[in-house]
Amino acid sequence: MGWTANGLLVEGTIDAARLPGHPGDSGETVDLAQAFSRPVDYAVAEVDGWTSILDPHILVTFDDDAVLALSGTRRALAYAAHSVSDTYGFGWYSGGQPIRRIIYSAGELADETGGVLPDEARLEADIDEDFIFDIIANLTGLGWGKIADATYRVWTA
Repeated sequence: MGWTANGLLVEGTIDAARLPGHPGDSGETVDLAQAFSRPVDYAVAEVDGWTSILDPHILVTFDDDAVLALSGTRRALAYAAHSVSDTYGFGWYSGGQPIRRIIYSAGELADETGGVLPDEARLEADIDEDFIFDIIANLTGLGWGKIADATYRVWTA
């Protein structure tokens, strides 16, 4: 199955109105597939102690300033899994700092900062959607199923 998903997980609750563009809650709900097929500006859900932000337009994913403004000193994980364009990556933030970023595009390393994380080093797979889903689970404790199956509120800038 092919994936098109990118977003941000922030530990705890955030005020979605603080996302880039200062969106408002539309009152509409969508699932993950709807959020990326339409696409919406943002789709936001609370999932087991984390705020999951789907970001179809890539307005906050991998924007260090935006991520840190939302997360402060809490942990945050940006991710991208795009099987059609063969682009995969993640960014890990903790203590108000970017810790690690790695992005592969078309099988080639496109961006890398920070040292390899212990949770990353334990994975023996190539960087693909399964690798990204495993990183999400290892770093946040959230299985991809919980993120994919959540009901999201649409936020429109």
